[in-house]
Amino acid sequence: MPIDPRRRGLTEDLPAPTRQGWGLVDNVDVDSALARLGLTGLDLEGAIAAAERVLSSESSRELIAGLATEALAAWESTTPVRYFPDGDSNRHAFILATLAVLQPLAEASLERYGVSEQVTMKTLLSTGAQVRRFRSQAGALGVESGWWQIYGLSGGFLAVGELHAHRIELGTHQLGPDPWLGASHQAARGEGFFEGDEAIGLHIPHGADLSAGALLATFEALRDEVQRRWPTTRRRVLSIQTWMLDRQLLEHLGPDSRIVTFQSLFEPLELHAPNNELTRRLVFGGEETPANPTRLQRVLEQLWSDGKPSRWEVGIRLLDAPHPLGK
Repeated sequence: MPIDPRRRGLTEDLPAPTRQGWGLVDNVDVDSALARLGLTGLDLEGAIAAAERVLSSESSRELIAGLATEALAAWESTTPVRYFPDGDSNRHAFILATLAVLQPLAEASLERYGVSEQVTMKTLLSTGAQVRRFRSQAGALGVESGWWQIYGLSGGFLAVGELHAHRIELGTHQLGPDPWLGASHQAARGEGFFEGDEAIGLHIPHGADLSAGALLATFEALRDEVQRRWPTTRRRVLSIQTWMLDRQLLEHLGPDSRIVTFQSLFEPLELHAPNNELTRRLVFGGEETPANPTRLQRVLEQLWSDGKPSRWEVGIRLLDAPHPLGK
């Protein structure tokens, strides 16, 4: 989904470290924490060495204590997003050290909120998956989307079934749908659709099973897990914004297409933002069209050559509804 272009740097405007924040830094067991996050083998060995190197620096320790202080407060609120480029190996080492410090906080907090053990472990292990993905692409130690993993260990998301779910406020949150409904459409739909209303945003992790069966099982599990983590008595929607909901694709893809099935599970809101660059990166894995493009890649190239940008459309479901709205 699109991200607010106003970026907060990794260490910009950090709060002054509190005693509790320093406690997370001073008491971290790097080996255990990184293993609990799903790192294994050479990745685990390298990450331990990198994190310990970072934590031997007093200035780095103070910055991480500030991040830990912010994370402690963020568990009780809509988590702010610190979006930053992953950067060089030193930046990745700093991210790994921060994740090690936050791991005990994340695990204890999820347990305190009553989140199931399965979801707790899946949320923690998503870091290891991002480390493996980075190595597969870069051939080196690092964390793919390190900002997202820090967001998760600061209470930002739950890994439930095939998706990541995160609490947002409609029309205002950095990871919420952009754009959102106009005032008259908000009023027509009522509770749960007004700007500022709490909703649950969905994020698709790399490698997710997006078959109808897997997603319907995910939606079923989401009701209980989200209610434990972010309880409410008010109506709220599940919201997702992705190139996969681009309805321009429907006339070019057959009924057997995974994307066509995916689109059928959400109600479109006639809201979209163009983003060819991000779609190309996700679908092509680079800038060039492969020698033997897939049907999807050929369709996208044709749309772009016809002057039709990739549309990141917004789709919704009611969190408590077993079927898409209006179905």
